[in-house]
Amino acid sequence: MRGGGSESGFAIALLLWMIAGMSLTVAAVIHFASADIGMAELRIKEAKAKAIGRGAALLALRDSAVQTYLPEDPNSPAAALATEDLSEQGGKRTTQYEFSNGWKVLVAMQPSNGYISLNDVDPGNLEMLLIELGGLEPSQAADMAQGVIDYRYDFPGFRYTEELLAVEGVSRIAYDSVKNYVHPFRSGQTDATSASPALQAALNQGQESQGDQGLSAGAAEPAAIGGVVTFESIAAEIEQRSGVSDTTIVALELRHEVAGGETLIQQIWASPERENQILRVGVIASQASGRE
Repeated sequence: MRGGGSESGFAIALLLWMIAGMSLTVAAVIHFASADIGMAELRIKEAKAKAIGRGAALLALRDSAVQTYLPEDPNSPAAALATEDLSEQGGKRTTQYEFSNGWKVLVAMQPSNGYISLNDVDPGNLEMLLIELGGLEPSQAADMAQGVIDYRYDFPGFRYTEELLAVEGVSRIAYDSVKNYVHPFRSGQTDATSASPALQAALNQGQESQGDQGLSAGAAEPAAIGGVVTFESIAAEIEQRSGVSDTTIVALELRHEVAGGETLIQQIWASPERENQILRVGVIASQASGRE
């Protein structure tokens, strides 16, 4: 009897250990499954936001074109097509669209010359941007600006904003500070009246510190290079990068308001005059984390 009781106690203890081990295994499976489900839900939300963002951008481009042909009389039947919450200020048009499940998107359309073109900006103006918004010392800003000019000389211009990270002397901190104010499209010189408040303040501050020789509204384009074609003139033409400006390109700043109070932000570049109107769709990020 004693032997049987000992074996029974051992079996119970072994069973308890097996149950504890299985419980830990099940808990681990549930934990990792929850993480996978959360990641899947995040990817689904991101894909949905990108699709809705593209749709909202196309709607904004359509409404902008429609506004051109609407009659001035607000009581006319055609004027009813206008979006009620449409506003325009400083070259920026703002429209709100509402989709299913309470998903709202606020679209602010801004001309591309309200930003700084990496392919058109001159070293002095780029230095100003790096100093005022990048928080760099003048010597650091000068080195980075020269690196941008050298990059434009060595390669066929900038195609993506991220290429700034490949420029000698450009740090990640500096890039993160200025990436929202620059683009790789040829939009000519920056129009300060169309720029964001932060960029306007930086430009105004730079003008004051440089004796009003910085960026300004209606700044003149670089002089065209003419005369006899020589190796020197070709090199100067390449370095100047005086390509044809495309003033049809616009930036669409999107603010997604998702059910539950979450806010997502996104940037889309587009041109209503091109066959493929959407030129580039930016990544989705929460408003707290910024544009990443």
